[in-house]
Amino acid sequence: MRKLHPIVFIGPQDYRRFQSILGVGLPDSYDEWLSNHVIEKNRRHLLGFDVREIQVLPDELIQYGQNVAEAPTVVMLRQIAFEKAKDLTP
Repeated sequence: MRKLHPIVFIGPQDYRRFQSILGVGLPDSYDEWLSNHVIEKNRRHLLGFDVREIQVLPDELIQYGQNVAEAPTVVMLRQIAFEKAKDLTP
């Protein structure tokens, strides 16, 4: 059985808002981010993981940051995806 590995998915409609929240934490364009995303997704798949894209919304990131009393980060995006994936696992 392959180990589940959630990977953050950002919708194109949300990308600019994430950039404004995170600042320099994301590439300049959505196309560049998406290209990096596909490479990472394929790399994880080749390593034997069951890769599952988990969409994270800007408001989820803001709320997460408020809950931990820290400024939102790219690492928090991954943490949110992992937490959301737990809810999807039977």
